[in-house]
Amino acid sequence: MLRTKQHGFTLTELMIVVAVLAILAAIAIPSFSHFTKKAQLRKAQSALLENAHALEQVYAQNKKFADATGKGIIDDTKYNVGGNCEYKNGKQENCQGGRLFNEVPGNKFAITITYTGTDKYEMTAKSTGTWKNREKRYLTLDNGGKMLICTTGKDDCKIF
Repeated sequence: MLRTKQHGFTLTELMIVVAVLAILAAIAIPSFSHFTKKAQLRKAQSALLENAHALEQVYAQNKKFADATGKGIIDDTKYNVGGNCEYKNGKQENCQGGRLFNEVPGNKFAITITYTGTDKYEMTAKSTGTWKNREKRYLTLDNGGKMLICTTGKDDCKIF
């Protein structure tokens, strides 16, 4: 009787390959999650800085960020900053682009602006997502340009 040579992998070899793949996945998935969160924070930082730039333009034109009641001068639906505008009788008309962000584009962060008096503000970018790996920390930026990253409250913030 002639023996024919069989080709293929043994069960042991297949189990070793599966084990190696499982170990690689166990290392890669947490690392990927960390880099995803870091990218989300960088997008939030970018949106806060763009808003700060727009607010500084408003301050340069009006010498204040908010009126006496603490309401911001910028009405996001009417007052555009950073875009191309025509000025007629001291008012902006036909503006294109440049509105303040109230959320981070392509990301799940909401941005809020709190005015303290007429010449101070603080912006906060907090995650609005409910997904499992969402970023739990949040960013703040004040009119002095100080960017902080916080975990639970103002007491645990550090410079970002």
